[in-house]
Amino acid sequence: MTTRSAFLTGAAIDLVVLTEADAVLTHHWFNDQETARYLGRYGRPMIESDAASYYKAAATDTSRIVLGIFHKEQQVLIGTIGLHDIDHLNQTAELGIVVGVHEERGKGVGTEAITLLAQHAFQRLNLRNLTLRVLGGNTRAYRCYQRLGFVETGRLTEHLFRESTWVDEILMRLHREDLSLTEAGATERRIAHLVEKSQD
Repeated sequence: MTTRSAFLTGAAIDLVVLTEADAVLTHHWFNDQETARYLGRYGRPMIESDAASYYKAAATDTSRIVLGIFHKEQQVLIGTIGLHDIDHLNQTAELGIVVGVHEERGKGVGTEAITLLAQHAFQRLNLRNLTLRVLGGNTRAYRCYQRLGFVETGRLTEHLFRESTWVDEILMRLHREDLSLTEAGATERRIAHLVEKSQD
């Protein structure tokens, strides 16, 4: 069993600091073709040392926070999530998430991970808006983001080349005042209740 110190504590998952050692596992996710087609580094392989260097650099880079999604019951990493291009003057950051384990997709871990990190961004970092980019064909992710309160702010038509086809890139934004009005608000309350119950 592997134990990890949680940076942000949730109900089913914790968000943990990634180390160079995690690259042994995580670099495989970014080389998986089903996963990679939705990522910005599509078409380029990732080697273990690339991932290790990235995590090491992120640990001291104030413009980004990169964390692992750690499944509490299974005691394993199942994905990564991060805030990038953190801009304290304009109170913005771009969110990115990868659930690397196929079997864990569609089970709510992404929703919980985004809620935890959004809470941190709004309540502790004093950010005002989170943005993200999603491919037009990634319907499941798009609907998840909508339920969390993200709204579409723009669309770059046929902007990215994937699997011999040009696809749209959709730009979305979440304002901190909208978080409690969405599914994220219910998730936030559920997380708080379960964490409090586990400490009784």
